[in-house]
Amino acid sequence: MSTILLILPNGASLREDESVLRTKLPHFARLAEESELFLIREAPESAVPEAEYLGFEPTQIRLSDGVLTVAALGVDPPDRSVHFHLSLLSVNADGVIGPTTQRPNHSDLKELLAAAERLNTPRLTLVPGEELDHGLVWEDGSIDMGTVAASNAFGNPVHKVLPEGDGEKMLRRYIDDSVELLGGLDINKRRVDQELPKLNLLWPWGQGFRERVPNLALNRGQAVRIESGSTRLAGLARLAGYLPGERAWHGNGLNVDLDRALASTRSTLPTVLLLDGLTSLRAHERLEEMAWLLAQVDQQLLAPLMRQIDAAHPMKLRLLLPGTRDRPASASPVGLALDYDSRYRQSNGIPFDERMLEERRLPVRTLWEACDEFLSSAALLS
Repeated sequence: MSTILLILPNGASLREDESVLRTKLPHFARLAEESELFLIREAPESAVPEAEYLGFEPTQIRLSDGVLTVAALGVDPPDRSVHFHLSLLSVNADGVIGPTTQRPNHSDLKELLAAAERLNTPRLTLVPGEELDHGLVWEDGSIDMGTVAASNAFGNPVHKVLPEGDGEKMLRRYIDDSVELLGGLDINKRRVDQELPKLNLLWPWGQGFRERVPNLALNRGQAVRIESGSTRLAGLARLAGYLPGERAWHGNGLNVDLDRALASTRSTLPTVLLLDGLTSLRAHERLEEMAWLLAQVDQQLLAPLMRQIDAAHPMKLRLLLPGTRDRPASASPVGLALDYDSRYRQSNGIPFDERMLEERRLPVRTLWEACDEFLSSAALLS
């Protein structure tokens, strides 16, 4: 039996009281007609909101960006190591930090990382990652320091946003040495010729110690595949005993590979499939593109999922469309959800769009409760 938790954050986002679900999406509509519906309520803000997708009560998980990144990269450093997210950035001739306008390809990244590993010391070790996102481990380190996240460093001179506190001398030297070492590489000479900013700054931030989290695979009695483009979610999934999949095919925004998404649902294990490209589109009010992407999900993911169902291949699907967090927190529902079971099909006449929010007879759960309930029952469903 296929057991799938499909999550589309901001899939029911509203504009002028009408959601993009009002467009003609036949397979969303068919699922709703044969499913039990319920609503999603916001949980409190938390340091790791991704924890909800695994069914964790989000305020219980407190892990830094660095810890989640290093875990996602498959590394288990010694206890009492401090983990950083290490961003590959640009610094110009005036010493001002900026983002890159073109990410490195595989061969360029290989050249950059080979050089960067020369900065390793007996206590500082680079953890190679993907494109601009890597990890750094400081053995027997301290978190009594302040660092500035990469996104907050943009537009600032390096000397104004350097690490402060314990270990600042060591980390500042690492940063300075990265500029000196990477700036002269052939890749950066080529980038200058192409009028692109150099990739010449390694920036550590998001420091933290790894803390234990509950082993969900053990507690729930079932391993689960987590398919998402989120590095943070992949790291948390690994720490919780779940199996993160490949992140590259999720792309960014509109360019998710839905053929790969469909293939992921054929796993013999229960699967969490998080397609969060709608979130970045929603943040920029790109409603037309959101509608297009939902139509692609309808035709390229839901349609073949429905076609492959037969007596020998039943499917249990929970579809969650949690709402946006750009409104004041309240007890009112902000997301839509449905439960579909090909063995026990329902007969439902409620439209699967924002009109559901007015249906007081429908049950209401937080996102984490909806995920916890489904994944806890996965061992019985598989």
